[in-house]
Amino acid sequence: MTEKSILVPLYEGKQGHPILFSSLYRDEILTQYGDVGLRGLLHGHCDDIFELAVSTASVLCDMDCPEDYRRELGLNEQNME
Repeated sequence: MTEKSILVPLYEGKQGHPILFSSLYRDEILTQYGDVGLRGLLHGHCDDIFELAVSTASVLCDMDCPEDYRRELGLNEQNME
């Protein structure tokens, strides 16, 4: 168990997705990080981050728009063949 309020998956030393965070950060996220995204939250609260080591590289894939989702869906279908 951890007292940290932000959880970041970590694969081979690289931070991934999804980032999970406490609702305490809701207003801050909605008002302060439009230009840098959640990186701003991570930089502003580095002492409140718990990095969770995971065994899959899939956490390194970021999906911000429908095209990203379609790309990842295609990669997933190829891996299942």
